[in-house]
Amino acid sequence: MRRARLSLCALTVLALAAPALAGPVYLGAAARGGLSGEATQAMRAALEQAVARHGVKVLDTRSAASSDAEGSLQKARAALDDAAAAYSENRLTECLSYADDALAEFERGPAFTDERQAWSLFRDIHAMRALAAVGLKRSAAADDAIAALLAVDPRWSPNRARTPKELMRHIDDVGDEMRSLPPVQLQVESKPNGGTVLLDGKRQGKAPLVIEGLVPGVHYLTVTSGRGRFVQKVTLGDEDARVLAKVGSRKGAAAREVTQLLEEPLGANKLVDAVSDVDDDALVVVLLPAGRQVEMIGARITEGEVAVVVGVRIDDNENDRERASYELIEGLLERSGDSWLDQAAGDDPRTLRQRLFGGIGTTEVEEEVAISPAVLASAIIGGAVIVVVAGVAVGAVVMREVQKNEGFTFAVDTSQL
Repeated sequence: MRRARLSLCALTVLALAAPALAGPVYLGAAARGGLSGEATQAMRAALEQAVARHGVKVLDTRSAASSDAEGSLQKARAALDDAAAAYSENRLTECLSYADDALAEFERGPAFTDERQAWSLFRDIHAMRALAAVGLKRSAAADDAIAALLAVDPRWSPNRARTPKELMRHIDDVGDEMRSLPPVQLQVESKPNGGTVLLDGKRQGKAPLVIEGLVPGVHYLTVTSGRGRFVQKVTLGDEDARVLAKVGSRKGAAAREVTQLLEEPLGANKLVDAVSDVDDDALVVVLLPAGRQVEMIGARITEGEVAVVVGVRIDDNENDRERASYELIEGLLERSGDSWLDQAAGDDPRTLRQRLFGGIGTTEVEEEVAISPAVLASAIIGGAVIVVVAGVAVGAVVMREVQKNEGFTFAVDTSQL
């Protein structure tokens, strides 16, 4: 079963390398509302695969490490400490969630360094994920955590005397399966040539080069030169793969800024300006929690306008991720009006833009709220208290003007004045 999953991932990597048709570029997906961990990464991967199947060019928005790798490392440690505390109290679901958070922080920056402490933490994170999954009787999740660890560090083995027998059985089984897989190689090229290559925290030399004997699975690639830094989370299947690292790409940097902006509520003008710095025709997606599902809200921004916004809901399983991702990209390419692709009772396509920009207020410009001359006169005559109240109202109007620049407005209630 694992071999089949790895092959699918390899297809994704190879598909992204295929020549794109003329049309929009895909800038990436941002997650809001506390979404993190491998499920979010899987949704992003499914989106990239859907984009590639539609012949759309992908700009890799994860091609630069966090500038605060040390800060991410500290957050990852704190999340792992929380996971350990939850495990000791038999709160296994919380333990697994904390461990996923630790992994997400690790992948924000420490994964693309050669810090020994970071890679020691990486092993501890996956060991904790496997331990919690075994306790929850989630065999597939336990195997995936072990496989992720062994892909990077094939020689890893825990202390057998201290490791629970059930977890040790999973480690032995996954290890045997992964050793049966033929090793693969990764060809790394850089533009310009001569970039220094780091894979899974180990220095490999100067690009172009071929790294041989790799175990199928997720690997962390960094290429640096005087122009900047390129990083990528590379998933290897049962076939060799190639990565062209464009170090210091202006478009890549601008695309990363777009996805960073999308992590928080923002205004339409700000989004359009940021996207226009990258391309005149581009697709972006935001992932939003919705109960037990996740909403994918996508936008196509063309020639300085938000042309269409499309939404679809997704369950956290591989088949539904692929379905929803494919339908979302198809909708963004073919539809001319905002719409839910799986519209349910109570859905209003007119709210999709609000959900994309943040779900707060409105993106429409409202009429000014006037403070009547009578109120101002009363403020002057009535003394300090009334003056303060009037001042608050004026301040609220000013704040509304500021918020309008961010894309939404706030109503000012003058009924108590």
